[in-house]
Amino acid sequence: MSAADIAAFVDFGGNVAAVYRARAAAIAGRATAAGVPIDPVLLEGWAGAPPVGERSLYRAFEQELTPAFVAGVTGGERARRTKLVYLRREASFRNQVWEGDYKNLPVLVLPPRGKACTPWVTMFLDDATRVITGWAISLTPHAGTVLTALRMAWSTTRPPVPRTASRSSCAWTRVWSSPRRRSVRRPLGWEPRPSGCPATNRTRKARSSARS
Repeated sequence: MSAADIAAFVDFGGNVAAVYRARAAAIAGRATAAGVPIDPVLLEGWAGAPPVGERSLYRAFEQELTPAFVAGVTGGERARRTKLVYLRREASFRNQVWEGDYKNLPVLVLPPRGKACTPWVTMFLDDATRVITGWAISLTPHAGTVLTALRMAWSTTRPPVPRTASRSSCAWTRVWSSPRRRSVRRPLGWEPRPSGCPATNRTRKARSSARS
């Protein structure tokens, strides 16, 4: 699917049949479809394109375009938002619900070594306050970027851990206090703080006693 196909899909309001007619007319060398002039930009984009059937065009749009994009073209911004998962979870207080996502930024950067590329950003957002709690940028998407953003969010906001937490519920605290996780970059100004987790506090006391 070319950029001209997507542009025509937007111009015709999601009418795939109209896109097919205009595309077929442009490939055949005609400047109009059903008596309607075809945009010169589309004519240029379809120049030399291979012909496809209408059903194949339907399937291509269905596979390449997201439901949110299609809903936005056919029903507007409000319809597009109904197809998104962003901020669909209700939160009544801060740090109750976080959302995380990563995205390829449409910005071309030139790293110290290698070719120019578009970086990736990973962010965590608090649903109640809409505050970005943690973020990280990398040249390629990988697990280390996600852990860096999550660690920034955790170290700056410190979501409360219940005092009656069991060993399994202290998993988050153990992840960040584990020596095996020290390879993850810490944000500027990060300092370890008491977690309030009984299991973690007992472990620290046991280590202190063993060292003494």
